[in-house]
Amino acid sequence: MKQNNLLKLSLMILLMFFAVATSWGQTNPAAQSLPYSQNFSSLSGTTYPAGWQGWTISGNMSTTIPTAAPNGDKALSAGTNATNSGVVMNMSGKMGVMSTNSNQNAIVLAINTTGQSSINVSYVAATQRQESSARIGAIGLQYRIGTSGDFTNVDGTIYRNPGGSNNTSGTASISPATISITLPAAANNKPIVQLRWAIGDSSGSGNRPSFSIDDISVSVLSLPCATPTGSIVEDIVEAVVPNTATFAVNNATNYTSVQWQLSTNQGGTWSNINGANQISYTTGATTIAMDGYMYRAVLTNASSNCTTTTHQTNPAYLFVNISDEPTISVGSVPAFSTTTGQTDTESITISGINLEGDITLVLSDNTHFDISHDSFPETGGNVNSTLTITYSPLTAGNHSATITLSSPNAVDLILNLNGTASLGVPVATEATDVSYNNFTANWDAVLGAESYEIDVYTIQGNAPVPVNVVGWNFTDNNVTADYGIAGNLNKTISTNSSGTINWLSGSGNSNPPAISNSGWDGGSGSKYWQVNFTTIGISNMKLSSVQRSSNTGPGNFKVQYSLNGSSWFDVAGGAVTVDNDFTTGKLTNVSLPSACENQSLVYLRWIMTNNIQADGEGNVASSGTSAIDDILVTGEQGGTSVVYILQDENVGNITSYEVTDLDPETIYSYVVRALAGAATTTNSNEITVETTAIPAGAIWENGEWLAGIEPDIDRDVTINGDFYISDYDSFEAKTLTVNGSLLIETDYTITVNGLITNNAGPSNFIVENGANLIQLTDGSNIGEITVIRNSKPMKRLDYTLWSSPVIGQNLFGFSPDTVNGITNYPGSTGRIYIYDGVVDTYINPNPFTADAVMNEAVGYLFRAPNNYHATNEVVYQGTFTGTPFNGGLTVPVYAGGYTSVGNPYPSNIDSELFMSANGSVSTLYFWN
Repeated sequence: MKQNNLLKLSLMILLMFFAVATSWGQTNPAAQSLPYSQNFSSLSGTTYPAGWQGWTISGNMSTTIPTAAPNGDKALSAGTNATNSGVVMNMSGKMGVMSTNSNQNAIVLAINTTGQSSINVSYVAATQRQESSARIGAIGLQYRIGTSGDFTNVDGTIYRNPGGSNNTSGTASISPATISITLPAAANNKPIVQLRWAIGDSSGSGNRPSFSIDDISVSVLSLPCATPTGSIVEDIVEAVVPNTATFAVNNATNYTSVQWQLSTNQGGTWSNINGANQISYTTGATTIAMDGYMYRAVLTNASSNCTTTTHQTNPAYLFVNISDEPTISVGSVPAFSTTTGQTDTESITISGINLEGDITLVLSDNTHFDISHDSFPETGGNVNSTLTITYSPLTAGNHSATITLSSPNAVDLILNLNGTASLGVPVATEATDVSYNNFTANWDAVLGAESYEIDVYTIQGNAPVPVNVVGWNFTDNNVTADYGIAGNLNKTISTNSSGTINWLSGSGNSNPPAISNSGWDGGSGSKYWQVNFTTIGISNMKLSSVQRSSNTGPGNFKVQYSLNGSSWFDVAGGAVTVDNDFTTGKLTNVSLPSACENQSLVYLRWIMTNNIQADGEGNVASSGTSAIDDILVTGEQGGTSVVYILQDENVGNITSYEVTDLDPETIYSYVVRALAGAATTTNSNEITVETTAIPAGAIWENGEWLAGIEPDIDRDVTINGDFYISDYDSFEAKTLTVNGSLLIETDYTITVNGLITNNAGPSNFIVENGANLIQLTDGSNIGEITVIRNSKPMKRLDYTLWSSPVIGQNLFGFSPDTVNGITNYPGSTGRIYIYDGVVDTYINPNPFTADAVMNEAVGYLFRAPNNYHATNEVVYQGTFTGTPFNGGLTVPVYAGGYTSVGNPYPSNIDSELFMSANGSVSTLYFWN
């Protein structure tokens, strides 16, 4: 057995050298069995589906699609219509490709056509990126046999972008077209046929367009009506644990599909092996439990025009040996895929036999990968455990690492870990700081993002209205349209069949008459009914019609559309089987492609697809008739449009962005995308925000008066930012509200006719010494402010009179170092007084307590703080905190005596006006 192993190892080394010698620098994907379909709905991140690969082609772009062999691989990347560099892209459910002058790219699919002929390829080609008045390009299908040499263009597969409008964001496609073609006979019965989509220039200059392909279908149109044949090459296949084993069918013919089956009970029952649909099958890592398993292939011929037949090959046995050497084996290592910020956790089986020690594991890179164990202990020389691998990518792109498994005297086993991470899609959050002309857009950070793009837009227009675009019911026995929008009432129906048009009524038609004609013989692919109509301003169109043929008339049609009357494309769901009635051949609300929308002229035709007559008894006769009726195209007229304020705006690596210069009372929406390298995510969720009305009053915000509306005695004034009167002029206001901060500096004045509201706290509303806050009417102000007044220079034991301009100023707190005998220097005589005019002396206020406040218009005599110098004079800064006082006050005076009063306002008082208003007062004395 060791000699056999040595021979296998030698052969393997020889084959490896041969593979290196014949490498062409690009990856040739595995050929896929037919029939094959792919709609890319599960296209994940940047990993190609099985059978697919991106390639580069040497040379510069020209008006001829290049046919040269590829010269390298092209990685798959996430992309949008904003991408204008050479790239193969995952376009959210489509495969996209773009070439530049010196960076030509292509997409390849490999298929296996062994035993098959008349290979039909159908797919949808579409335009992804294009710029108005820029270059027109083309994408076409090519093929080659095997894995080397140049490619051959397939006639009839050229698709060009339509031009005329911008499509440079998102991943939506425009002008999709279904292309269906039968490959040349050279592609029949070959183990490897490579289908390649490549790009060339057509006309114009500037940025090139990008294209996508989707809904790929490769099928066999015809095979001989014969039972498949073929047999398994070896009846017994040997494998040594944990190596794989391969079974292959030899001389397979006349089959359209392959299904490998497994029996674990000596052929008693058989079950399909999931995904085993190639002409050969390779097991996973073998275990001793698989010894005696049986494998066979079921070949099926399901070609059209034939009765489905199958053939079961002879079964083959799997003989599994156990090596007597210490051996480490593992289950299959999965590919990892997730988004940044998320994880993909997978488990694999770790096995060992004849071990002489524990299995140790060393991870080469723990930046993105992590493993659950760094060793597995052996028991009786064996290990059978599970390893958990976690992929937690920090950045977008492809990541790799290795795990080296070792055990004494066993050959090291190296596991290659490969992960693909796409950027997580941002989550947009509610807008903040919304005003009449700006707002701040916000979103959550995405791990690995290098920057962000934002779109801000409005939706304009109204909800679309359903309309009948054009219709024919032939009630007036003529070819002119019977109803529709104004531009279509003169449109007609025509046919190129050779008979004479007549009008068919009765015979089961629910809405007679119908237009009818003969002369359809030999018309497969050439004879048709045809209409044309305008679709300007129309979207979301659907087609209905009903057809009938005589028994010898044509039995099969399909609907095609054209935008120029010469290039025709199939309408999905437009195949029609016709019988000698008006019920079989119905189309009901078949969607027309978006390429038909908003066009000056759209052509539709119902074209024959074969020459078989409706009763299936032979070919269409020249006298056989075809009738059509109740043709109706419906759609939606009007609708909404997107007007971008910002589009693809890269705002850097931030998570909020101020959007400015907006209209008031307007609804805006925004979406965000994350970027890293060439990768761009899909759109975030949409956030809607409505700007406010232009403020009725004057609002200070962001260093300016919003909308240029400045304060006035008849306007409410709101301060939302920082406002310093020293930097700006004094002003008047109807009312004053402070939400930010307001500083009135010396020699400046704010005059308010009504109420004052301070929502920002007293430290953010300050009236400095020598500044004035004047109120013209009485009212209850809201919120405390700070008023500063300075004394004349004082020394210890000096006195000065104070009066509070606010409501609620604490008496002791105003000058806490003045002796009060209660909260400081207990038992001492309090040195805070008011004047008692009755007894003509100064007394302590009543109450004289720690919570006493200063009353309005009362003069309080304070001695200088007790910590002042005995001879050096200092100015005392008096700070009053409370609600600004306003309104009039009545203070009793004493005839022939003195009354001590103080200014109760945060502003100066005009002494002459005061005297004029108080005739009983003869003299004013000011404390100095």
